[in-house]
Amino acid sequence: MRKLLGTLAGLVVLFLFVPLTEAAILLLYPSPPGLDRYDPVAFAAWAEAIPDPVLAVRALGGLAGALAGGWIALKASNWHAAHYWVLAPALGLAGWELAQFAHPLWAQVAMLVAPLLGVRLALGLPWRDYRRFRIA
Repeated sequence: MRKLLGTLAGLVVLFLFVPLTEAAILLLYPSPPGLDRYDPVAFAAWAEAIPDPVLAVRALGGLAGALAGGWIALKASNWHAAHYWVLAPALGLAGWELAQFAHPLWAQVAMLVAPLLGVRLALGLPWRDYRRFRIA
């Protein structure tokens, strides 16, 4: 039960970071008034004009979300494979965003590598509870 709840806690953290990152992007680069998000031509024209620093914020959001979610999952579940259950949705979210509109090559690579790096960094943080294994 601890494995399941700990992994779910990591997923909740991941799914909180992604909307916060999207909100930060909309603060940095708001969509023009009257933009129809269901018009693919108008949306693609707006998306192609997004500056590079805004795309970098999205990649950093994926890194931070995978790092925080992976670490919370590892720490709460005390299970060495919990971070994989956070990595899969993080990569899925990055792929979904990449499929929405054309990104520069560096942004595509950054958005796909960021969750991998975040989860790998989470493994490097202290997460295992060694007190459970202490011999009296």
